[in-house]
Amino acid sequence: MKALVCWISVFLICAAVGGEPAARATTRAGDDTMQAVIDEVEKECLKGPDYIYTIGRVKAKRLAELVRLAKPRLVVECGTALGYSGLWMARELKAAGQGKLITIEIDPKLAKRAEDNFRRAGLADLVTVRRGDARKVVSEIEGPIDFVFIDCNPPNYLPCLEGVEKRLSAGAVVVADNVAVSESQLRDYLERVRSKFESRTEWFDANLPWRQRDAMEVSIVPKDDAPKDQIQNVIDELEKECLKGPRRVPIVGREKAKRLAELVRIARPSLVVECGTAWGYSGLWIARELKAAGKGRLITIEIDPKAAKQAEAYFAKAGVADVIALRVGDARKVVREIEGPIDFVFLDCNGPNYLPCLEGLEKQLAPGATIVADNVGVSERELADYFKHVRSKYESRTEWFDTKSLPWVIRDAIEVSIMPK
Repeated sequence: MKALVCWISVFLICAAVGGEPAARATTRAGDDTMQAVIDEVEKECLKGPDYIYTIGRVKAKRLAELVRLAKPRLVVECGTALGYSGLWMARELKAAGQGKLITIEIDPKLAKRAEDNFRRAGLADLVTVRRGDARKVVSEIEGPIDFVFIDCNPPNYLPCLEGVEKRLSAGAVVVADNVAVSESQLRDYLERVRSKFESRTEWFDANLPWRQRDAMEVSIVPKDDAPKDQIQNVIDELEKECLKGPRRVPIVGREKAKRLAELVRIARPSLVVECGTAWGYSGLWIARELKAAGKGRLITIEIDPKAAKQAEAYFAKAGVADVIALRVGDARKVVREIEGPIDFVFLDCNGPNYLPCLEGLEKQLAPGATIVADNVGVSERELADYFKHVRSKYESRTEWFDTKSLPWVIRDAIEVSIMPK
């Protein structure tokens, strides 16, 4: 009897140990298949001279990230083409284990090819391709709709939005492509979303044969029942104080701060290092995400003792002092004293110090760590050495913003770099 129990135990242990790698291998194979189809469709779209217009890889990665953050149950896409952007979105739904995509294409031949691509990628069970004029088809879709991606003819953007608007869930995300190259045709759409929703323009170096730079408009349907938290109240107060003239305190600004917070939310870091605290504006945005995640701490470095004292007061007022350690000194030296692993870095000090700061903590970076550098648009020339370093070593991209909240600059960018795993 004891021998039988031993054999059963051995069998169960072997099954448990052997089964997990097998499951991982299956998942990996599925991921490889999806990526292979995405690569193939991208190649097909970019074959000249008769291009099939596509969102492109740079914007597609951001679109997928937005879907990942939103965790939608129903996504509606207006403009399928060969299914390129749909593949990116459906892959996120598959990874989340929830959600459906309804994608609409007016050209039956393109719709058929898209269906084949979804099937080959193993995503057909999550995707419904509807044929017809998106302006009409959207009105037939039952809500609630949590995510909308609009990439059809520009004059149709507003009619498509109007067709789904009453069925958008609170907090729904609406993303519109080509808002830079088609700006003159999208004035009615942009006026609508910027007046009704929380809306921002995100710029990208698209590097497509037909355009080098373009933008997406990302709009969030407000949640009526969402009261401001104490941290947000302090952020608003501090922002107002920093922007008071004539002696303004430079800050990252609301547009870039929201993106910074989003990147922290995605990374779920255990340790964040910030070089350049000032009065703690960006630190508050970071700390709020750490609080919400229930994990992580922030080490922020400021060379000016008076500014550091102001920041400490705001951190205490916002109730985030328990997750923040503020160090006073030259960030180039202080970073060398920090023990890793470091999961997230935000550089917002003097431009020439970016590279020395990064080099000082580089060996402490965790695999997959995120490095965000501010002011890379306005300080592009003095950051040439930093760019050369991160763009050669990491997966790095420049993200542009219309910084309407800042009086001293109308457009700026951040560099987002991911350390390879």
